[in-house]
Amino acid sequence: MNLAKLRRFGNKTRLNVLYNCEWAKCTALFEDPAMYKDHVELHLLSVGENKKSSEFRCLWDLCKFSSEDRNSWTRHVRYHCYHSKLMTVGDSLRNQINFPRCTHDSEQRNIIPDTPHDFLCEWDECGWKTNSILDFFDHVNTHGKLEFEFSRDVSKRERKLKCKWIGCEKISTGKPCTLIKHIRSHTSEKKVACDNCGAMFIHNSSFFDHCKRQLIHNTMEYSCLHCFRSFATPRLLKTHIRLHVNCHKCHLCDMTCPSLAHLTIHIRHRHMDERPFKCPFPQCTYASVLQRDLETHKEIHGPRQFYECTQYDCNFQSCSLKSLKRHESLKHLSPHPKVYLCDVCGRKYLRGDSISVHLKKAHGYKLPPGSSRFFYR
Repeated sequence: MNLAKLRRFGNKTRLNVLYNCEWAKCTALFEDPAMYKDHVELHLLSVGENKKSSEFRCLWDLCKFSSEDRNSWTRHVRYHCYHSKLMTVGDSLRNQINFPRCTHDSEQRNIIPDTPHDFLCEWDECGWKTNSILDFFDHVNTHGKLEFEFSRDVSKRERKLKCKWIGCEKISTGKPCTLIKHIRSHTSEKKVACDNCGAMFIHNSSFFDHCKRQLIHNTMEYSCLHCFRSFATPRLLKTHIRLHVNCHKCHLCDMTCPSLAHLTIHIRHRHMDERPFKCPFPQCTYASVLQRDLETHKEIHGPRQFYECTQYDCNFQSCSLKSLKRHESLKHLSPHPKVYLCDVCGRKYLRGDSISVHLKKAHGYKLPPGSSRFFYR
């Protein structure tokens, strides 16, 4: 099927969607996303404040999340609401053009990203926080829309819409949607998710690429001339090739980066001595460049939240979703887990930072300028 045809199904396409609540045994369906969101809120309210157990468990289908902190638990469940809406959009897009599902394990579809802290608006001096991911997106997008309203009297040719996210100097022109799309690079807002495996995407075309490259009879006919990896579509190959080209150089050192965003992050963490965000807990000396890093750090001082392995007869628990996924990949999902192979002596490592230490100590390799570890493609 031609992917150019698929791209015509954009934001203006009217989709027939039914939002399905997956909380416990609930089977409620809604056509209105606002009513669906309000319905999930009722489930949150139904969990009494005075519980016999100090543990809050997520009852969303296929999710084993638990936390002793009610706010963390609420934030997690509200993310399920957002994620489920995206999967509903993905299902509707697929059915509208009769496109096949992806072939990943559907048992993992409701394992959502780790959300260790509330969502913080870093627009100008706003500082607004919420534990609702949907409210966060609406709030930040409103900033972008207001920026357009303030410049409505200016002609389109002269109109400049400035992103006021802390540390960003992006200037957009024309319609407000251009600025809104850019803002998603700061908020990580996605527009669609795979209804089979739960993977989230910022564009419909990326979702269709995800499905197509997993078709059993699909041939990987587009090859990278740098590393000889093969891809199912020209778009996937083009995106991959960008990783081989570092066209942005730091003016303070010899570090090169593939994008301005990577370069900005590098400068903040490598060349800025100022750490304005300090931990408020006594006897803790932690300070960070970004406030969101501080919010992540503060979680170590509060109640712990845990993710449990869903495999039968496995008692593995972790306070990090990343650690849980790594455990499942190594122990349950892949008979041949991904390893890093030293091309000098043949030793194998499961982590990229481990082989970086090995290359420096055993073989005398030096890190690229500005880097803290070696990167592998």
